[in-house]
Amino acid sequence: MVSKFKAQELEINKKMVESDTPKKKKLQKHIVVQVARELEGEMARDAQRMNEQIARDAEIARIHAEEEL
Repeated sequence: MVSKFKAQELEINKKMVESDTPKKKKLQKHIVVQVARELEGEMARDAQRMNEQIARDAEIARIHAEEEL
């Protein structure tokens, strides 16, 4: 009796997993897209900060070069 119940439980679980698979794939894709967007934004902000730092460093180097002349 227990093994019959286990078999039925396994069959029910299998059906639940199969029916959820497309939903899970769609959710996973949504998560991947969201993470990619967040990473792109973070990379853009990092690039902007680096460009600003490079500009500041170049200005400092220019000032020092003028002082040496």
